[in-house]
Amino acid sequence: MDILAVSNVSKYYGGLAANSEVTCRIREGEIVSLIGPNGAGKTTLFNLISGMEKTDCGTIEYAGRDIGGMEPPEIARLGLVRTFQQTKIFRDVKVKEAVMIGRHIHDRTGFLGALLSSRSARSERRSGSEKVSEILTFLGMSFQAESVARNLAYGDQKLLGIAISLGVEPKLLLLDEPAAGLNIQESARLMEIIRKIRDKGITIGLVEHNMKLVMDISDRVLVLNYGKLIAEGTPGQVRKDPGVIEAYLGKSGNA
Repeated sequence: MDILAVSNVSKYYGGLAANSEVTCRIREGEIVSLIGPNGAGKTTLFNLISGMEKTDCGTIEYAGRDIGGMEPPEIARLGLVRTFQQTKIFRDVKVKEAVMIGRHIHDRTGFLGALLSSRSARSERRSGSEKVSEILTFLGMSFQAESVARNLAYGDQKLLGIAISLGVEPKLLLLDEPAAGLNIQESARLMEIIRKIRDKGITIGLVEHNMKLVMDISDRVLVLNYGKLIAEGTPGQVRKDPGVIEAYLGKSGNA
């Protein structure tokens, strides 16, 4: 079953098409990577799917629901959650507090209830704290719960971004270049974590330049070039696609 259906989506900046009539699907339980040269429109497509930007035409359906025009918090509450390339969010708070902030999107007691410390607010905090502990344990970060986010190593800051997104309780998680800047060991750890997240029943969409990670982890790969979808298939199929080879290496076949 498709959890995400993008149909003929276009986004223009002036006369430039960042995305042009893109149509693609992600099925429940998949790990699907979106790749392409710099400027191909990958992050723009993630922005459109997550509501950060609005489409100029086309439709985006999540779990059978048209989410076009919805704001990012509304979309996130439905279970479609994305991470960002930057690691600077919540740098001056403790790790556990940063993940708790991510959970506030599901708060039901509201500001007044929290201010008055109502019974439901206290229960919500306890439940949230337990969930945060589960997430940090799942990611192998429980020993860092009291650490200030900005003091984490770069790779752990990237993991914290994933921890925050898991706090929102996603059904579809869009990861925007999670391996950027990671070394070989950190990338291998990330690959293991992504598989564990999928095994928990969370579908994964991935924008990534690390081709080894993409080819090793993906069920399917989508390829954008100049805003257009030029190929899709298994990693093996995409690797051999002439259009993909040309997009990355040029017509001459030289890097």
